[in-house]
Amino acid sequence: MPMLPLTIAAMLAALVAATCGEAFAEDAAASVPPAPERASLTVTTDAVIRESVATTVSGTGLVEPWQEASVGASVGGLALTEVRVEEGQSVAAGDVIARLDASLLDAELAQSQAALRSAEASYAAAVSANERGQRLGRSGSLAAETIEQRETAVQTSAAAVEQARASVKTLEVQIDRTIVRAPFAGIVSSRPAVLGTIVAAGTEIVRLQRDGRLQAAVKLPEQYLSGISVGDAAEISGPNGATIAAKVAGIAEIVDPTTHLGLVRIDLPKDAGLRAGMFVRAGVSAKGDEATTVASSALTFREGRPAVFVVGDDLAVTLTPVSVGTRGPDRVAVEGALSPGERVVTSGAGFLNDGATVRIVSKSAGSEAGASERETVR
Repeated sequence: MPMLPLTIAAMLAALVAATCGEAFAEDAAASVPPAPERASLTVTTDAVIRESVATTVSGTGLVEPWQEASVGASVGGLALTEVRVEEGQSVAAGDVIARLDASLLDAELAQSQAALRSAEASYAAAVSANERGQRLGRSGSLAAETIEQRETAVQTSAAAVEQARASVKTLEVQIDRTIVRAPFAGIVSSRPAVLGTIVAAGTEIVRLQRDGRLQAAVKLPEQYLSGISVGDAAEISGPNGATIAAKVAGIAEIVDPTTHLGLVRIDLPKDAGLRAGMFVRAGVSAKGDEATTVASSALTFREGRPAVFVVGDDLAVTLTPVSVGTRGPDRVAVEGALSPGERVVTSGAGFLNDGATVRIVSKSAGSEAGASERETVR
């Protein structure tokens, strides 16, 4: 019987110890802070798309006038007495460019006008004589043969009047053509005429560029011509190295069979500062084959190799290696494990690792994140 109290005491001690141990364990567990949630980095994204990829085709060429005319004399054998324009001068349509000596033609015109007046007088006399003959013929006082002769005289004198009028008209036209006028508005590109020279018909007096409009005539490889259209963007670099924005104006239908180059004409702005004959370099945007593209800003490099971060439905990113193809102004063609419609990180990729969780914001908000990222990288 004396052992019973000892046994009960031992059991009570064990129960107290167990209870205290559980309480201590609960207190210890409560004192350990919870594991922090994984932070989400702020990024912007853009879609992977399938599209026709534009490429920039380079070539060289010369600056040429859009349209250029050789303006010369329409009449020949006359002296050049006046030239009113100089190279580089602008003219309007109809402006007087030059004059030829018209004194000889003026004298011939005066003579022809006198001949016309004489012919008209002869015609009037013939008409009057014919009218008298008709009256005498009705009374039987004039022979029929004489009447017929007077009728013929009227017809002959009428023809002489028409001939004299034509001669006067011809000389008036020739005199008018001694004044050389601009056929259209433009800029004088050259003036080879020399005062006092006896010019032949068709002799060039000045060369005129229509509207002062210039084009770059550039030769490009034939394989790119089908991807170029009128109105496509182009860039021109002149002798001073400045880049000028321009547009395609036309594509030649014939390709040089020897060089396999085709001519592309590019309109130049009037303030381009270029002149006809200058050598230029051109880059023309040409449409290419379809390819998978991403925004250029989506490319990142890990261990020297290009890759993109693809955002999953759970907002976790996957580092996806790609190979880079044709580059455009804002997008780049890539090959890799990408599908159209997937979204790739375009800013904030500098802090990401494979599997990281992200928070997507708008591009305007993302620009601030991108600036912060660039500042941190520095």
